[in-house]
Amino acid sequence: MLQLTHEEPAVKHGILALSCLHERLESGRATTTSSPTTDGSIPRDAALVQYIRAVRYSNELLSSFQEDGNGGDRSKNGFVIEKTLILCIIFTCFENLSGNYRAANMHLRNGLRILHQYCLPSPSGSSDSSTTSQTSIQYAIAKVLHRFDFQTMIFSDDTSPYEWWLDTAPEIPAISSPEDGYENNEAARDDLVELSRCLLWTSGNLDKEPRVTGKKDFRKMYEGAIRALVVWQHKFGLFDKKYRKGTERDTGREKEDEGKATDGGTLLRIYAIMMRAIVAAGAGLTSEMVWDAYIGDFREAVELAETLPMLQPQPQPPALPSPPTSPPLPHLTITFHSNTAYPVSNHTSYPHSFTSRLAPQIISPSFELSPMVPLFLIATRCRDPLVRRRALVLLLNYRRREGVWDSLAAGMIAAQVLKQEEGILDAELSEGNWLSMGRVEKADDITEERRLGNLLVRVEMKDGGAGAIQVSCFVL
Repeated sequence: MLQLTHEEPAVKHGILALSCLHERLESGRATTTSSPTTDGSIPRDAALVQYIRAVRYSNELLSSFQEDGNGGDRSKNGFVIEKTLILCIIFTCFENLSGNYRAANMHLRNGLRILHQYCLPSPSGSSDSSTTSQTSIQYAIAKVLHRFDFQTMIFSDDTSPYEWWLDTAPEIPAISSPEDGYENNEAARDDLVELSRCLLWTSGNLDKEPRVTGKKDFRKMYEGAIRALVVWQHKFGLFDKKYRKGTERDTGREKEDEGKATDGGTLLRIYAIMMRAIVAAGAGLTSEMVWDAYIGDFREAVELAETLPMLQPQPQPPALPSPPTSPPLPHLTITFHSNTAYPVSNHTSYPHSFTSRLAPQIISPSFELSPMVPLFLIATRCRDPLVRRRALVLLLNYRRREGVWDSLAAGMIAAQVLKQEEGILDAELSEGNWLSMGRVEKADDITEERRLGNLLVRVEMKDGGAGAIQVSCFVL
C-alpha cells in the first residue's frame, strides 16, 4: 500500500487522512483549532482536509476507469481495480473512526460489490506473473473487506442497519484436509472469519424470514457451514497442539513474537467458542433462555480473555492541562427507550470525570479482530451474574475502536442491558469497573420476559469519552 502512495494521489491523501486521525485518537489530544499547535498535536481538521483531497482524486480515478471500459483491458488499466478497492478500505476505516457509520457502510458495500463484479478467479496454473500478482493482491484485499463485513454483521448502528439478502450469500471456505493443521494463525483466522460470515448470514436471514428454511440454497449454506466448522476446529486443534510443542522445544524463539502468536491463538479459540455457542443456541432466535445451556462456554471464553495482556488495566498518562478558557468537558449520555412498562425507559448523563475513570481516554484504533465482540456477546447474552460482570470488566479495561465497535460504548450498552435485566437501574460501576450485585444469583433468576433480545442501537462517540448512545427495545 505504501508503494501506491508514490504513484496514486488518492491513496496518498487517504493514507495521510487516516494517519492524522489515528495519531489524534492515540495521542488523546483533541484540538479544536485548524492552526498549527504548539504542543505537537495535529489540528482537528487536518485529517478532513486530506480526506477531501483523497475523495477528489478517487473520483478522477473512477472516471478514467469507466472511460477505459470498466477495467476490461487490464494491461491498460493496470491495477486500477486494486487501487479502487484499497481506497474503499481506507475510506471505510476513516469513516468508522470518525463515527460516520452510514458512510462507512456505503464504502464497504461498494468495495464488496466491486470485488464480486470485477475480481479475477484464482490463477491456478497461470504463467502470467502480472495476473498472478493482481489476483494475490485482490485475495489479500478480499480478506480485509470480509473481516469488516463480519464485524458489521454482528453489530450495525441503527443509522445503517445490516441488510440481509438471500442473493448475497458469502462463500463457504474450501478448508483442505486437516493433516497437520494450519500453517499459521492468519490462515486459521481467515477461514474462521469466512465461516462466521456464513453462519451469521443464515441467522440473519432466518430472523428476517423464518420460512427461508424451506429454500434449497439456504439449507445448503447452513449444512455446508456446519460441516466446515467441524473441519476447522479439528484443523486448528492440530495446529495449536503442534505449535505448543514447538515452543516448548524452541528455546531460541523471540519471546515477543512468541507472545503475539500465543495471544493470536488464544483470540481464535475465543471466537471459535463463541461461534460454536451461537450455532448450538440457534443465535437465540427462538428464546433467550437457550443461552443458559452454554454458560460453561462463556466462562471458558472469559477465562481465556483474562490471560490476554491487552485486557489488563493499563497505567494512564498524566492528564494534559486545560486552558483557563476551555469550555466544560462534554458528557456521555445514554438514553434507553421502550414501548412497554418493562424494560424501563430512562435517560442518564455521565460526566467526563466518570467516563475517564471507566476506560482509558487514549483510543487504540485497530482494524484487526479483537476480544471486543465476544466480550460484548457474553456480557449481554450470558445471564450468569458473575461471568457477565467479568466480561464487562474486561470490556471496559481498555479503549479500542474497531470498525463500528467502540469498547467504551459497547461496555456502557452492555452495562445498561445488565442493569435492566437484573432490575438494578440505580447501580453504578465502581472502581475496577465492577457492577454491584443485585438479587440475581443465577441465570434462571432472570425470566424470559425480562431478557432483552433484539436491540436497536445508535452510537455517536466523540473525543474524550463524550457522546450519545441510544438503545431501543420495542415489542410489537
